[in-house]
Amino acid sequence: MGQLNPNKHLKEEFVSNLQGSSKIEIAALSALIPALVILRSFAILPQKGFWTCLALDFTFIVLPTVLSLTVFADKVYGIALLVSILLGMSSFLPFLEREKLKSSSIPFKRPFLTYYRFIMILVTCVTILAVDFTAFPRRYAKTETYGTGLMDLGVGSFVAANAIVSRQARSRDLLYVTFLVVDVIRTRTVDILKSVSPLLALGFARLIATKGADYQVHVGEYGVHWNFFFTLAAVSLLTSVIRMPVSYCGYLGLGILSVHQFTLRCGLKDYILSPHRSSGLVDLNKEGIFSIFGYWSLYLLSVHLGQHIFFNPGGFLKWIASSSNENSRWLSIAELWLLDGALWLLVVVLDSIVENVSRRTCNMAYVMFVLAQNLEVMAIFASAEAFLSSKLVLVEAVDDNMLLTFLVANVLTGLVNLSMDTIFVLPGLSVVIVVGYMALLVAIVAMFKVYKIRAKFW
Repeated sequence: MGQLNPNKHLKEEFVSNLQGSSKIEIAALSALIPALVILRSFAILPQKGFWTCLALDFTFIVLPTVLSLTVFADKVYGIALLVSILLGMSSFLPFLEREKLKSSSIPFKRPFLTYYRFIMILVTCVTILAVDFTAFPRRYAKTETYGTGLMDLGVGSFVAANAIVSRQARSRDLLYVTFLVVDVIRTRTVDILKSVSPLLALGFARLIATKGADYQVHVGEYGVHWNFFFTLAAVSLLTSVIRMPVSYCGYLGLGILSVHQFTLRCGLKDYILSPHRSSGLVDLNKEGIFSIFGYWSLYLLSVHLGQHIFFNPGGFLKWIASSSNENSRWLSIAELWLLDGALWLLVVVLDSIVENVSRRTCNMAYVMFVLAQNLEVMAIFASAEAFLSSKLVLVEAVDDNMLLTFLVANVLTGLVNLSMDTIFVLPGLSVVIVVGYMALLVAIVAMFKVYKIRAKFW
């Protein structure tokens, strides 16, 4: 069995004991990649075929993203400046024929939310394979204990992105808090099982596959058996069992996060970060289990954010519902940017005074870090929505199957890792491999779109 992955331990060490990047660099990357998508929208040509548009999407979005995260990573600020200049020039070119986006009257179908979710899945799919090659900067990989690596945003962004456009965020207030006993009587059991069981199945499938293939697993990330899908399942279960009025989700989330941070400071942090593990299931998976409360609070805060800002006609972005006043629209966008600035400032304060950002414990600084980064991307697309062209083919295809896209990316990543010793591949060749992997992934997702295959898990 060990022959399937002879350098397993070397690969695990390759992604261990990392310290992350700076918050400024993460913010720059968070602006650069959305800017590539916006720049692509200016290059829309009318009446082009599906596959031609897809090839253009790949060339203008996916390829530059891969290059920016690998061979050109040290020039990220210069690239961001160049793309910004190109965007500024493109917005004033009168001869470009652009088919304007038709703004949906349904808030969660707003283009900027679709584009935001696309960016999250795009970066995730690129990085989960690129991180195994030397061309990918170690500072972008997940940190060991504290720090702000680009990949630290992965699971948190999945939780936030799903919460912001969730049914709960779009619904009106419930009259009371409902718990499991009440819900079972009212036949909510089926809904809970539909929400949780697919994620649990995916979690166990990944566990069996990684153990069976002797695949490398960084134990310090979630624990021995725990993984990304179990975390999503746990958050889904908690939000399904305990149904709060939407207007109170933010308060509950902040309360849970405060208690979680308090317990971390009172000794839970030392327990989670200790290298000692007994044979008990909880001890073996302490990172994954105890970080659930942080991710649950992140979900609730994101629900509040989605409802208050995007789905409440009296919220910040009133223009989503009905406003046609240009001044009001830009004032609302300015308020969104101010909120994001306040969140970034809060991240700096928490990181300096309370506790450094830690994805491993999902502490308060990490939750705010995820919210700040995600809101930055949303603010960029909200600001540019008036200039965006018709929805891109690749964006539509990914939006139809977000989690399925991620699953296919995981399978392809596993196949690449088992077929070669990625840590010994030369940087130039590794970039070619990652580009080829993304080309295959895009082709598969496009086929899902062509044949109208859709899979919704959460």
